[in-house]
Amino acid sequence: MLLKLQVYQKQNDYTSVGADWVPSLKPYILANQTIIATAHKIASPQTNDLVYQLRQHRKDKVILGGVLSNICVESHMRDLIENGFQTAVIYDATAAISEKDFQAAVTNYQAFSSATWSTLQAISQL
Repeated sequence: MLLKLQVYQKQNDYTSVGADWVPSLKPYILANQTIIATAHKIASPQTNDLVYQLRQHRKDKVILGGVLSNICVESHMRDLIENGFQTAVIYDATAAISEKDFQAAVTNYQAFSSATWSTLQAISQL
């Protein structure tokens, strides 16, 4: 059985005035199969409960995508690998401030992660 586990990092309490999830994603984020981790302080999950929550749900494989390829995504990838998780990075679901930074991040994904996929490859793996 495939359990859909999505991890979101909230910056503030989503019930605060003016803060909310993107309406089209809200039903998925607030679903029973979604984990909402506490916010990270810098660029990696070392200062939040992501690793703890993944272990609580007995997950050992993580698929990553997100903003700032060579900072946030790479930091999460490295920390999760150090904590024993298999990681796959969806490189075309990340962003960087320049093509040079993006290519450097992709090089690091390929060197360290368990897999480096395009979005289409990731979908085919699920």
